[in-house]
Amino acid sequence: MRRIIKNKVYDTSTAKKIGTYRGLFDNYESLYRKKTGEFFLHAYGGTNSEESIIPLTYDKAQEWAEISLTEEQYERIFFGVVDEYTETEALTVQIPTALLIQLRRRTDKSGQLIKEAVAEALRQWLKR
Repeated sequence: MRRIIKNKVYDTSTAKKIGTYRGLFDNYESLYRKKTGEFFLHAYGGTNSEESIIPLTYDKAQEWAEISLTEEQYERIFFGVVDEYTETEALTVQIPTALLIQLRRRTDKSGQLIKEAVAEALRQWLKR
């Protein structure tokens, strides 16, 4: 399902489904996260069979997940409890060209992949 709400696109085919809650009357609510990090609900089924998209703030998505998902799912989404060695997500960033050149030189010398070097640098920065 795809909707444009307040000039923003919400599309269940391109967003990542986080979890689904089944209600009492065969209604379903699925929480999605867009590539931009924004959350939305896709609600469908039940007595009112119309589908709807409901944009959510981070706090509202957290409230919904705390009530509707398992504890494990909730922690994984909002506290980053994942296996850091097997699970990855794509992130596109822009960095100054000079910095990228330095990064490429360093990784070429060490044989390390750029994604590994960036992940290690982020781990070190997050420990501060």
